[in-house]
Amino acid sequence: MSKIKRNSTGSPFEKTVGYSRATVKGDWCFVVGVSGYYYTTMVMPEGITAQARSCFSTIKPVLDEAGF
Repeated sequence: MSKIKRNSTGSPFEKTVGYSRATVKGDWCFVVGVSGYYYTTMVMPEGITAQARSCFSTIKPVLDEAGF
């Protein structure tokens, strides 16, 4: 059976709500709770393009850390 590993970005929301940004089990990585919010500046950018970029900038380091 594969070990479960949880990854966090350090977002204050993860601690407050009690979740991990990503959960890895075997060859699968489940990413949750990502919005367009810039967690470093605590600002929601205007426009869907900026929000999508923010989502991917949040997801990429988590996937890298998890080995994906």
